[in-house]
Amino acid sequence: MPARKVEAVPELDADDYWNEIVSENVVPPMKVKGIVLEQPTVTRMDLWREAGVKGDGVAGEKALFGDNYEAIKNLFKDEPEYRWENFNRAYLRHMFGVDGDDLKG
Repeated sequence: MPARKVEAVPELDADDYWNEIVSENVVPPMKVKGIVLEQPTVTRMDLWREAGVKGDGVAGEKALFGDNYEAIKNLFKDEPEYRWENFNRAYLRHMFGVDGDDLKG
């Protein structure tokens, strides 16, 4: 899936480095059976890392999926475990370019 291009922030000078930061490596949303998952914010990633340190998998999933946590869990709740694992690997590859073990806080 090609990356989306983000327009430069008009209030900034054209040579402001912020324009480059916000326009490189933009990750498009991931859509799964109508549920649209956006890349987590820095705040959500901090919560995810904190949950990992505490060993709280549910809090980590809530941090990653944000407002879509209940929807995505309900989608998979009656599915075989391997489908949930396949989804998680695909999600991490899509959002971060890794399969999971490579994504450390």
